[in-house]
Amino acid sequence: MGSPAKALWASLNDAERHSRGLVTLRMTTLPKPPPRRSPGAIALARKRAGLSQAVLAGYLNVSTKAVQSWEQGTRVPKAGEARLLQMFARDPAHFTAWVRHLGA
Repeated sequence: MGSPAKALWASLNDAERHSRGLVTLRMTTLPKPPPRRSPGAIALARKRAGLSQAVLAGYLNVSTKAVQSWEQGTRVPKAGEARLLQMFARDPAHFTAWVRHLGA
């Protein structure tokens, strides 16, 4: 039995257990994936925040080379990195304050 078939059977079992009151099913709405940022947009957000590539890399917990590669367009941020960049670009002051607070 392949993986999709196993998933279907698991779902049917969950539904049956739910109908008998043995489990409670919850639904969660997940956020959309973060938008892709152009190399120029990444550099612009960083410069507007007054950060060097090395400092931004520290806040994002990535290498300086990664930030350089994103800004040059030779590499695309991974999903988690893209989410952090989205948060940073939205509100750099709050993002950096939040990260500093977590590191304290």
